[in-house]
Amino acid sequence: MTRATRLLVLAALATACVATPGRPDLVRFAYAPDELPTTAEASGFTRTSEHAAVVAHFERIATASDLVAPISLGTSHEGRDLLAVLIADPPIASAAEARASSKPLVFLFGNIHAGEVCGKEALGMIARELAGGSPLLEHVNVAILANYNPDGNDAMAPDNRPGQIGPETMGERANALGLDLNRDWVKADAPETRAFIRFLNAYDPLVIVDTHTTNGSHHRYTITHQGPKHPAGDRRVIEYVRDTLLPDVDARFAATTDYESFVYGNFGRRHQIWTTYPAEPRYGVAYRGLRNRLSVLSEAYSYATYRDRVLGTKAFCEAVLEHVAQNAERVVELCRTADARAIERGAGTEPSERLPLRVEARPFPGTVVAKGFEEYDANGERTEPGAPRDWEVEVVNDFVPTLEVDLPRAYVFGPEFAGVAEHLELHGIRLRRLDTPVTATLERYRITDFERAEAPFEGRARADVRAAERFDARLELAVGTYVVPTAQPLGALAAYLLEPQATDGLAAWGFVGMVQGEPFPIARTNDVAVATD
Repeated sequence: MTRATRLLVLAALATACVATPGRPDLVRFAYAPDELPTTAEASGFTRTSEHAAVVAHFERIATASDLVAPISLGTSHEGRDLLAVLIADPPIASAAEARASSKPLVFLFGNIHAGEVCGKEALGMIARELAGGSPLLEHVNVAILANYNPDGNDAMAPDNRPGQIGPETMGERANALGLDLNRDWVKADAPETRAFIRFLNAYDPLVIVDTHTTNGSHHRYTITHQGPKHPAGDRRVIEYVRDTLLPDVDARFAATTDYESFVYGNFGRRHQIWTTYPAEPRYGVAYRGLRNRLSVLSEAYSYATYRDRVLGTKAFCEAVLEHVAQNAERVVELCRTADARAIERGAGTEPSERLPLRVEARPFPGTVVAKGFEEYDANGERTEPGAPRDWEVEVVNDFVPTLEVDLPRAYVFGPEFAGVAEHLELHGIRLRRLDTPVTATLERYRITDFERAEAPFEGRARADVRAAERFDARLELAVGTYVVPTAQPLGALAAYLLEPQATDGLAAWGFVGMVQGEPFPIARTNDVAVATD
């Protein structure tokens, strides 16, 4: 089958092309349920796909279109293929081609929590429609991984998510190791996480969209969303996603659907505040923010119908693609400038910004309207949701530092911590080893107060380093000593992982042993002889 014939086949999937109002240069393909349907479509939105069906769906799309190249990120704990597709025009089929392209790569993925299936189904629909050819592909390349947690996906049961409206049965939240993959981004204990991070290192998507289904508060938004928010990440990246990308996506979403969207969160304090989840990089959106990339969380409303959740997720992801396509040069420049700024910070040539290690959520100034329901009776007692009601709320979503440190030029640690070095390299952080002894001035920590958790969390015994004092020492660094310069694109991530008091650093996750009153084994230095190659 020639490329032209294949494109005609895919065009049959979208015979009605609808131009988005006010955006004639971008085309939204009509959803076509009768050709190459997803399991959700084929079942009338009652069932969701097993992993084999997801793989078969994407393989059929790749066979039908020369614009689609299948790639494997790796395998799950139980050996299932983490199959993704690259969709580009002209086509690309490798990491080298993706990085060499002038177009930003947008990576959409779903089913990290395998009971939250709306993204898995929506992304199958988006892949099918893009593969038929789209003006979006003149401006962006797209990668899609619909089923990131295939082991959890195939452990299907009807009660895996009580209260969720459809499908009939769905996967479970954790992977086959019992790990929550969206708490694993720093420690990377799961093979799925390690495969994903290697993909980030190799292909460097500039925009990543993570699709979920939420529950919690009753409200009137089909989709809620969040961007990176930990202030250790690049401030301009955080602000662009929060203040430019997401408001524009909200407008596009409202203009092309009957749904509404809002910042992710829940009502609190008797509907006076709107709260969100923590900012730590154990969560994927925050982690990818520390990598200087535009990361977006999509959460479909659990109490909406399964059909609305799938179609709402699809429309939201399309709106993100449209925004990036129309702002492609700006997105590329934003990310490349953030990388350059990180290098300058580590080299000491950029005005110093302190590195936040601990943060707390505070409200943004003023109030906004959040669309919910009447949930209190005449006596002020909580009731089941009643009539729609708009609530004036403070949005508690501004994460401010409560503990900061200055950024050194490098971190150093001994050859006995090869496991730490290997973990940093997994994250894409550059380091080197000394091939000759060097005497250098170091800044060392003495751990003065820390506490180990009584019970393991996500398979690890966490430690909370609550106080550490810093002192200078002049020491000889032996051959084989590891040096981690902060003058690199991932310099802030490296520093956050290596600082002992970081809430989600490697010390907190048990990668580095500590003894109260003794020096911490990872030291800081501004000694140019050590910090520079």
